[in-house]
Amino acid sequence: MVGAGLTGCLLACYLARRGLDVTVYERRPDPRTG
Repeated sequence: MVGAGLTGCLLACYLARRGLDVTVYERRPDPRTG
């Protein structure tokens, strides 16, 4: 996924639970480190 945002992360979690290999790419830095 590219430009995932909040809903993209949620979708990535659901897809990963179904057994898919998911990689999330985000342009903005990690807000936890700021």
